[in-house]
This record gives sequence, C-alpha cells and structure tokens, in this order.
Amino acid sequence: MKSLKKYLAKRSKHSRTSARKKGVFPSIVQKMHLLTLRFLSLLWKNKLLSVIMIIGLFLRLLGTNPGYPQIHSDEPSIQEATRILVMYHKYDPQNYYYGSLLSIIYAFFILVVGIPLFFFLVLTKDWHIMVERGFFGFLDYFFNIVANGSNYFDTFYNFFPYWTRYETAILSSFASIVVYLLVKRLFSKGPALIAAFLTAINYRHVLSSTLTLADGPAAVFATLSILLSTKLLQNPTRKNYLIAGFGLGCALSVKYFIYVFPAFFLCHFLAIVREKKVSLKAKLSKLFLNKNLIVSLLLAGVIFVLINPYLFLNHKEASLQMHVNSARYGLEMQTVLEKFKPPFTNLISKNTPYPFWYLYRFGYGEILSIAIALGFAYAGVRYKKQSLIIGSVVIPFFFVFAALSGNTPVRNYAVITPLLLIFPSVLVYDLARKIKQPQWRKAILILLVLIVGYQTFKNSLLSSFYASLPLNYTQSFVWMNQHLKENAVIAKTPGAFVQKEHTGIPILGNYTGVGASLAELKDQKVEYVIIASPNTTLSNMLAWIVKTPDDYSYYDEKRQWELMNNTYVTLVLRDLAQYTVARFYKPYWQSLEPSLLIIQLPSFWGEKKGQLISAYDISTASCTDYLKQSTKVFPVHPGDWYTITGKGIWKTSLKTPSGSGFLRLDFYAKDKRRITTSVSQLLSTPNILTTLTTASFAPTEAASAKVSLQIDTCLRDERYSFNGIHIYEAKQTNPSKYVYPYREDDLAKNFIWLPEIL
Repeated sequence: MKSLKKYLAKRSKHSRTSARKKGVFPSIVQKMHLLTLRFLSLLWKNKLLSVIMIIGLFLRLLGTNPGYPQIHSDEPSIQEATRILVMYHKYDPQNYYYGSLLSIIYAFFILVVGIPLFFFLVLTKDWHIMVERGFFGFLDYFFNIVANGSNYFDTFYNFFPYWTRYETAILSSFASIVVYLLVKRLFSKGPALIAAFLTAINYRHVLSSTLTLADGPAAVFATLSILLSTKLLQNPTRKNYLIAGFGLGCALSVKYFIYVFPAFFLCHFLAIVREKKVSLKAKLSKLFLNKNLIVSLLLAGVIFVLINPYLFLNHKEASLQMHVNSARYGLEMQTVLEKFKPPFTNLISKNTPYPFWYLYRFGYGEILSIAIALGFAYAGVRYKKQSLIIGSVVIPFFFVFAALSGNTPVRNYAVITPLLLIFPSVLVYDLARKIKQPQWRKAILILLVLIVGYQTFKNSLLSSFYASLPLNYTQSFVWMNQHLKENAVIAKTPGAFVQKEHTGIPILGNYTGVGASLAELKDQKVEYVIIASPNTTLSNMLAWIVKTPDDYSYYDEKRQWELMNNTYVTLVLRDLAQYTVARFYKPYWQSLEPSLLIIQLPSFWGEKKGQLISAYDISTASCTDYLKQSTKVFPVHPGDWYTITGKGIWKTSLKTPSGSGFLRLDFYAKDKRRITTSVSQLLSTPNILTTLTTASFAPTEAASAKVSLQIDTCLRDERYSFNGIHIYEAKQTNPSKYVYPYREDDLAKNFIWLPEIL
C-alpha cells in the first residue's frame, strides 16, 4: 500500500515537472493524466472520503436499473442527443432545454467503455445469434439493438436510456468530492468530510442522479465552478482566472446555470480588495478594467459557444424553445418586468412556500432542513466571507425559482443541494469542537452527523432499493398475459398500459371521475379496470390546489389527507379497489414508481336490488365547495347487499365540462368510525334528470349506514337536487377471498397521493 502511495505521488510529480522541462504547455492528454493521478492520490490519502464516495455511488447506481420507468418526459432530451451523437455523429440535440456538455461526455464514454462492454454482455446473452448468423450477422444484430433499443420497460436491450442513466449516476457521485474540496478550501477538512457525506446520502440529489436528468451533474459542475473561482482568493493570476473561466463555461453548458457568476465576481472583488500596498484608484481599475477578468469571461463564452454552437447556428428554433421554457417557469422577460413594477405586489409568487415545504417534508427531511437553516444563520455570523460566497449562488437561485417563478418542479433544487449542505456541516463540526475531551468530541461529532443525516439516508436507501426491484409495469404485463383472456373489455387510466391484444377504454382522463364508477363501467360491459397511480395522485393534488388557492392551509398535511380521502377520485378508487384481483405497488412514499391495480368487476353487481327499506329526497338550498348533505342513519346487517338508486339533476347555465355532484353510501362501525364508502356516477350532463346507482356489501364490522349527496366543487349559479332516493337490502353471497383477496385491505396511499418525482 505504501508503494502504491509513493508511486502515485511520484507519477504526479513527474507529470508536472516533465512539462516544465520541455518548456511547453501540457497537452490535454497530459492534463487528464495528471488530474487522474491527483484524484487517485486524493482518494488514497483520504480513506474516509473514498468510503463516502463509494456509498454515494452505490446509492445512485442502485436506483438506475430498472429504476423509474422510462416514461419521464425530460429524460429523452439528453438520451436522444447522446444517441444521435454516437450513432450518426450529428452534433445537434434538437432539444435545446439543456446544454450539450453532458451528451458530449456521455457519448465519449459510451464509445470508449459502454459499447465494448455492452458488446460483451450481448454476446454472452445471445451467443446463439453469432452461431446462427456469423460474426458480421451478429454485428448487424448488435448495432441494431444499440441504435434502436427496445420497449420502454426493457432494462437490458434498451441501451442508450439505461447507459446514460449509469453515466449520470457516476458523474453525480463526484459531487461529494467537489464539495469536499470546496469546503476544505473555505473552512477545513472536518466540515468538508461531513459535507461530502451529507451530499453522498442526500435523498433529493440521489433521486435526481438515478435519472438521465441534468440536475445531479449540474450540481457537480456548479460546485466545481465555485471551487475554481475561489482559486482567485489564493492567487489572482492569469492562470487562475483562465481556470475560473473554464469552470464558468462548463457550468453554463450543463443547464445554463448562470447563478455561478455572482460567486465568480465576488471572488474577483475580494481578491482585488484584499491586495495590500495598492491605491484605491488602482483597485477600482483592477475591479472593472481587469484584463484577467475580461480574458476569463471571454474564455467562458468561447467554451460555451464551442459546446453549444447550435444555439447560434439554429437560433430561431433555439429561441423558440427557450421562450417556451421561460413561459413554463413564468420567467418570460415581459412577465418578470411586470413583477418589478411598483407596488411590487406580484413580485413574490403565491407558490413561493411550496419548494421550502417540499424540501422540509420530503427532499431533505425535517431534521436536516432545520440544521440547514440554523447552519446558515450560524455561518452568516461566524464565517461571513465564506457564507457570502456560497450565499451569492444559493440566494439568487431561490429568489428566481421560488419567489419570481413560483414553479413547482422540485428537481431543480438538486443543483444547489451540495451548497446548502455546507451550512449544517459547519454547524455540526463547530458544535462538536466545543467538547474539550478528544474521545468524547469524536463520539459527539459522529452522533450529530448521524442524527442530521438519518432521515435523508433512510429515504435515499428506500428509494434506490425499491427502484432496484422489478418494475410494477413488467410484473403487471406478466399477470395480464397469464390471466386476461384475449379481447377482454378493459378500462384504463392514463399511464396504465395494456398488451397489444387488448384495447383499453380510457377513464379518469380529464382529472375527474366521469366514467369510472361501477355503474358506468357495468353499463359499458367492462370486465377489467387497470388503474395507474400517477393520474389518481395528480387528480387529488389538483383538487387540493383548487381548495386552497390563497392560504397556507395548503401545507397542513392532516387537512390535506382529510380532503383527499373524500374526493370523488379517491372514493371511486376505493370502491373499485374492493374487487382488486392483482396489485403492483411498492411501500413507502420514497418509491415513486407508478403503482397499478387490476380490478375484475363482479358479475353480480347491479343484478339484484332486494327489498326497499327507505326512501329520501335531498336538495341543495345553496351550493358550496365540498358540500355534503346526508339522510338519517339507518341500521345494516353485516354481509348484506345494499343498493342505492336515485334521480338527480344538475342545474347550471355555465359551460363546464362536468358537474361534481354524486351519491355516496357510507358504512359505520358501532364506534361511529367510517369503514367503507361506495359512490354513484357523477352528474355529468347539465339540466337533464339522471338516474344514479351505487351498491356494496355491508362490511363485517358495519352497524349502520347513511346516504349523502356530495359536491366537490361548486361554481356560481349551480344547483343540485336528488329525489326518489331508494335504499334496498338483499341477501347476496359474499365473494370468497380466493376471488378477491384484497377486499378487507386498505388502499395504499401510493394510489391517493405521492410527492412528485419532478
């Protein structure tokens, strides 16, 4: 081991001195060789840092395959740009939302490592093709796989989608190393190791690193740019300005991350101001008319243009896409200028608290979020200069994305996550230093780091572990192939896929429950229903947003779940879920993969009413959101079949797509606890008397029930009335657990609402 250490140091020194002796600027190959040796030397000297990087790499690679299904709308941008570059040598990504640095890096390593390794794997798996077609026939077969891949859910032959994920995971894991070097330079080795560890295990950064998205790698290049800019504080030479300019150009070329420029200018300012024996006039001249500064910015611009030439060669299309992307984030020039007009009432978006709430509750966790806030305050007082450098990036970023934009995609915050994690690292390290006894100091430090990092590590591990298990989609396809008869009549939600021999009737496509009730599905002679969670969870989130447009109750999770458990989408979902024959989901919210239910509609539903036991009329004197008017409670017999019918009318002069009124049948236990709910179809056609129906078995614990009219959303000039509500009771054989094994099980929260992966 000592000999290897000496060899690395010797080779690193030799690489530096040989170039000096020749009197020439080292070539790119020499530079890469030198950097590689320095990197290996760094890891060899810092065993703990090596372990931290391995942990981070493991968490990221674990979640890539099969990972999240290949249905993320933004992944194809980098994947396709890399594929075109490798297969057709065409340097135009066509999607200009990201810079091209990642596709260049990915293409290079795919050519050097990916394709040779994949060739060996395919040869091992499909050696019979070589036997049948010969070597050149196998080459045709191999390159057809590489070029065209396979279906969305194949994890082996889908070459570019998965290999770009692997490269994203590997590249993103270097965030730990870069943040270590930055914190070590600004503070010391202790907090640097803590920051590296927290970055390696951070859930939000790990999650973004398992997909072919720019956010994880952008964090690496943004942090690297700041690290290179801080070299100006050590020695503001031409060389260091050029190095800083190189970092700026690279950071810009990943995700157009302009927020590194304030840190660069601040380091330039501090480097000039701290110079001694220099007059004020000379300092002002160096600040604004500095040749090194100009050369640095020019180099950044040249690097950006060289990496992204299509932005200028195809500027019309690029400008159009940039305009669309700006509109998506609410950052069009005209919109931003309007926000800065007095009295500045529109400057802060009403959605501004959302990213903070998301990071607090999910992205970072409560403990780490509090530690970040306390660390930011502490470092701002104790380490003003260092905090100013980090804050010059973080604060403008939050101002633009949280305040000005108010846009909710939370993956953007992965870019600044390593920088934010610097603050709790400094706080924890300094707190431990207060302990005078060395042995206790180390123990307390480890304990504090574990406390701060526990939640985010647990979330990362659960997320990546469940992402490594077989996809819910592929498991559902296996089940359908084994159990569904050919040409079965199937209803499905958006995001649910059926095999070629089956056709799916779409339901829940407009974020309402129209067409999804048991009564409507039976009318259409539907045999099976396939429900995918992305649509149901998004429907509920949209309902929650509508309910809380202007107040902070949006962030009240207890109230949120109370409402979501009573929306029509959730109620109809629970009603259908009684008849689940197969379900594919992974526990815990950390697993954001779409969950699936396969429901077989019971043949007896709607065939038998039984004896009339009660009749009611219900009407709305006034219409308000989430209105619920109920009949009197009536006793029920467990195991009996209850059917509710009624005629309802939705009166309105407005042109709205659908009403939200429906009938619900709730069963209660002796302790007044609600057990289950069945719902009718929605009143979807205005000003026409419509017959509504719902039916269900009384659960084993049921003692009573009641019928209610519910209105989720009510607009002005809407009225609902129901008459002739009849309640029937019948004896009906309860289906066995063998047919419906999940009848008594509660529906997993994954189908009701999950935090978004975006």
